[in-house]
Amino acid sequence: MTFCFDNKLFQRGQTWQECLASWQTHRLTFLDKIANAPQLTKTSDQLAKLPPYTRFAVYYSNYKLDTWLSLPIIGGSLAAFDHLEVRFHCAEYFFPVMGRTLGRKTPLLMLLDQQGTIRDQWGPRPASVSKALEQMQNRAASDRDRWLVHLDPTRFAALLDEELNQFLENCLQNVDNSVS
Repeated sequence: MTFCFDNKLFQRGQTWQECLASWQTHRLTFLDKIANAPQLTKTSDQLAKLPPYTRFAVYYSNYKLDTWLSLPIIGGSLAAFDHLEVRFHCAEYFFPVMGRTLGRKTPLLMLLDQQGTIRDQWGPRPASVSKALEQMQNRAASDRDRWLVHLDPTRFAALLDEELNQFLENCLQNVDNSVS
């Protein structure tokens, strides 16, 4: 089954500012993370290269630790580029529509074509972090969560920047190929 963000569904998503306003639980902690979010230099360079009206949908959950770690960085990076069309879709509201196809892994950053078809996606975390968590699979989930929370934020941001840079290079090729 192919999932498509038709224009109506895409527009029902939130802008970055609306996404920020919707965080009720632990709002101050989340806002503090946004205020202190590192800049992703390589990611920003790639975002600047994308053509106007390139569409991204971000699927996230208020209750997932991966979202808490990545969304303040990803959201701020995307919001800095006015030439992009970006909407944020909270899994808690959109799961009945998107959950079967997209699952519970959040956040997901998805490149969409103008018809809403997902051309490429990234998430929910850098591959090296996923690999480390897989090696801890015999440990309690709370131990894995504790490990994630104590990741060095600068190192995590660097890993995120590398992966998003590669993802956006692929996106740039996808956008170029769809125009050609």
